[in-house]
Amino acid sequence: MQFFADLEGATVDEEAPDGARLIFHILELQRGPCKGQDTFRGADRFPVEGTVNDAGGASAEVYIYHVDDRIYELEILRPDAKPLLKPNWKTLKPR
Repeated sequence: MQFFADLEGATVDEEAPDGARLIFHILELQRGPCKGQDTFRGADRFPVEGTVNDAGGASAEVYIYHVDDRIYELEILRPDAKPLLKPNWKTLKPR
């Protein structure tokens, strides 16, 4: 699956100081001009989303985005709009 291959060959930049936005750079991939991003969709064509708890125990939404079917961004949003504390990746649950 291209998604997992992209993850194996990617470097990641933290675009937000709290780790709420990660940008993936895929080695050997020259991205053209961005025509917009969309939620990454799984084999069933539903968006790849999930939840994760932060270090304070608050639940947050996880969204994965792509550009031209290649992973581009992971974003974590707390529904209460409070700052994200360090994500506890052991609590990650896909939806």
